[in-house]
Amino acid sequence: MDFLPTILLVDEDPQVRSVMAARLRRLGYRVTEADSATAARAVVLRDPPTLILMDRGVPGDGQQARTTLELLRRDPQLGHIPVLMTSARSALLS
Repeated sequence: MDFLPTILLVDEDPQVRSVMAARLRRLGYRVTEADSATAARAVVLRDPPTLILMDRGVPGDGQQARTTLELLRRDPQLGHIPVLMTSARSALLS
């Protein structure tokens, strides 16, 4: 059984996920990944993380990150999971 804190990375860009996942693993975290809000919900239900890092612009079946966050908050078994909204866009634009 793996007792490392788990971080779920949610971003549609595989390169962003790869860079972030590599860094987090080097810091000692177990990392799971999802490329959409829909995939993130499936991962959370299957393997609840300690923390979710979600791109605020992540797509997924018409569900945006904010709607996914609201759905998680309403679930009594998942609402305690902290979610940090992220964005790599400003770094790419500067």
